[in-house]
Amino acid sequence: MGPLREALAVAEEAEALCEGDAELGAEATGFSPFGASLTHRAVALAQLGRLAEAERQVGRALEIARHRKDAEVGILGHVIATLVWDLAGDGGQILRHARQAIELIAVTAEGTLHAGALSALGTAHLLAHEWLEAIATFERAVEIRRRRRVGLPLEPRLLAALAEAYCGAGAIDRARETADLAVALARERAARVVELKAVISRARVWLACGAEHAERIEADLHDAMALVEATDAFAYVPQIHVERARLAGMRADHATRRRELDEAHRLFTEMGAPLRAAQVMGELER
Repeated sequence: MGPLREALAVAEEAEALCEGDAELGAEATGFSPFGASLTHRAVALAQLGRLAEAERQVGRALEIARHRKDAEVGILGHVIATLVWDLAGDGGQILRHARQAIELIAVTAEGTLHAGALSALGTAHLLAHEWLEAIATFERAVEIRRRRRVGLPLEPRLLAALAEAYCGAGAIDRARETADLAVALARERAARVVELKAVISRARVWLACGAEHAERIEADLHDAMALVEATDAFAYVPQIHVERARLAGMRADHATRRRELDEAHRLFTEMGAPLRAAQVMGELER
């Protein structure tokens, strides 16, 4: 829901309360509550734009999972790692962690984790522009969440990614319909950080439809920036600048395009996403 700084504070309080004991409460829950809280801390840090710190917390969670043979925390750790590396733009790391999450699924049949592991794999396909594979994987993950009624506040995030995959595959009508549904469900479920991702994805879909939809695109990007302010999810700001640059390019507004890309490059560099910064530099050089 955000603000993410509050989520981070709660996760830090959890460590203080359990004094870093990975076994505390595990007998009752079947997994390490402290290990799980580290993945929650990583989610907050990553979306705050503090990627290196997020990666360290994921590493701590995965070490607990390995030591305890804790499949639940292991899957959570690998799934959250894909979020961190998605923000960094590293498809190789995403695929590595997604595959490890899928391997651990054989140990547990828990529906939320299964859908999360599939979402991670779908993200790898999406970043590689493997549209059909991404569509099949995200559709299966959505089906699991709906059938088992688990992790429903995260469903709009899946739908947003699915909309981008449909768009990449050329299924524009399905992409627009799915993007609209993602935004509507996120708002209905008061999942503001998820709504932010969904709004950016919808802007990308409409950008693929042409500059004649500029008013809709601008409205979504304006809403996205407002959601950043409400949730502290600063990691998405450079993405918003990239989409603004795309819109400016479609309008042949080269000065605005350059300015937006410069800002995106600066922010990606500051948050420790060199691959995304390099992609932006390539756009600048063009």
